[in-house]
Amino acid sequence: MIINLGGVNIMKRLTKKLLIASMTVLACLGLTACSGNKSADTKDGKVTIRFSWWGNDDRHKDTLKAIKAFEKANPKIKVKAEYSGWDGFDQKMATQISGGTEADVMQINYDWYLNFSPKGEGFADLNKYKKIIDLSGYSDDILKAGEINGKLNGIPHGENTRVIAVNKDILNKYGITEYPKTWTGWEEVAKKLPDGYYPVEFSTFLDIICYITQKTGKSFLDEEGNINYSQSELKDGFDWYQQMVDSGVSPSRKWVMDTVGHDSIATTKEFLNGKLTGFFDWTAVLNSFSTNLKQTGMTLDIPPFPEVEGAKSDGAIKKPTMLFSMSKHSEHPKEAAKFLNFILNDPEGVKAMGTSRGLPVNTNAQKILEENDQIDDITKKAISYSNATKGVMESRYMELSQIATAYNDITDSFGVGKINSKEAAKQIITKVNAAVKQVKSKAK
Repeated sequence: MIINLGGVNIMKRLTKKLLIASMTVLACLGLTACSGNKSADTKDGKVTIRFSWWGNDDRHKDTLKAIKAFEKANPKIKVKAEYSGWDGFDQKMATQISGGTEADVMQINYDWYLNFSPKGEGFADLNKYKKIIDLSGYSDDILKAGEINGKLNGIPHGENTRVIAVNKDILNKYGITEYPKTWTGWEEVAKKLPDGYYPVEFSTFLDIICYITQKTGKSFLDEEGNINYSQSELKDGFDWYQQMVDSGVSPSRKWVMDTVGHDSIATTKEFLNGKLTGFFDWTAVLNSFSTNLKQTGMTLDIPPFPEVEGAKSDGAIKKPTMLFSMSKHSEHPKEAAKFLNFILNDPEGVKAMGTSRGLPVNTNAQKILEENDQIDDITKKAISYSNATKGVMESRYMELSQIATAYNDITDSFGVGKINSKEAAKQIITKVNAAVKQVKSKAK
């Protein structure tokens, strides 16, 4: 009996050890790598670093080309590519970062820092690698977008600026050869176009806050998620939007929802036949609009951003696109920094990456791409426009889904006539504040 009991105890201990081992294996599979950022470095002195990103096939192809060029130039460093489409990528990142198993170099969304690095300590401070990473092509304002509490958590790949773009041929056809520089000037343009034609399509809250930003010089939300506008300033913004609809500058929100729905304006017949002569959007989407319009034999152009009298800023809000961060857990930070510098600044890396992530905001990279004839005409115009337009940087909180849902739903309700401007302004303050509070409570 004693022997049998001992056998049972031994079996129990073995079973327990096997169970623990199995759970460990499963945990490692779920987190991609069980040993944090430890990599399978080889005996001949080669090291391995990991690079993660999301995107489409074109982006994957170009990025893999850049990795291959880097490995050729740096035979002692291997880069393991970890990439996929957008769906589920943010959840994967959250799992890896919470477990300390994130890649050495990562493509990051602007708003993710609120959750992953609220105090600036979630990622490596890239200021420490200035001797390796050349930052001379970035303005202080651009780098500030990736800075948290004085620590450079990320380097923006690009920058998006709110822009008005128009079908030049349609406007010329109806005698508009010079672009107005004010919003009231666009009301005059609307009078010259046939019935059913609109000079500029816009109907989002972002369009409204561009106008308010012009008048106040302030962003809608600050870095802490606080609202900078008063209720009367918000009401004025909604009233201005209604004036643009009433004067025929823009179709109503109801018209857009009934006619276009949630599809991109770029693919609609109303845009391609010129009835929606222009639109209000981000510079990053200009290429798709331009490409589609070229098929009709017409040309997309960028007029000056219209202003109100006494404007305190240009009003065109800006935001960084796709920042690159480094893991604070990386066992090979210098090699990771070297790779990051290669894709941001080295001619071979820049040419390989191309414009699959949009145009780099790095002026050194822009010059490389332009000399290699990798920048099309509308993108060149977008560069000139962005450089000449002193915009206001958008708060990270604007990108969060909870906040965006709050202000978009209210704008839709106003646009279809369910609420007036006073009620819309009141609801914006109440519901956006509640959404920000909810986000902050979850981050604690």
